[in-house]
Amino acid sequence: MDSVYLYDKWAQPISSDQWEAIRERTDWVCANWDQPDEGIWETRGGRQRFVYSRLMCWVAVERAIRMSVHRGLPANQGHWCQVRDEIYSRIMEAGWSDERQAFVQHEGSAVLDAAVLMLPLAKFISPTDPK
Repeated sequence: MDSVYLYDKWAQPISSDQWEAIRERTDWVCANWDQPDEGIWETRGGRQRFVYSRLMCWVAVERAIRMSVHRGLPANQGHWCQVRDEIYSRIMEAGWSDERQAFVQHEGSAVLDAAVLMLPLAKFISPTDPK
């Protein structure tokens, strides 16, 4: 979704059909972001609530909101904003380990994960944030 957002912003505005597809996908993400998943690594622990997966859901919803606001495109912005904020809070609370003083691989874990280094790159958190 970030690449679609950047394309729409810097290259060429997306079409109305493309926007409808984005709306559908964003609504799907809003309905399913909290489901455990397999993550991006080949872990043997089964489905978990991976922080990186939550981050990518946050990016999808946040970028869809940006496109809708910037272009005045129709969207369920109130709901999308609520879900975006829920994901943010969940990552900050359940994805952070006070013991490790770091974001972890998945909720309830102390395992570190290089994928969470994407947090500042995705503009989720400032690179200078103490966390």
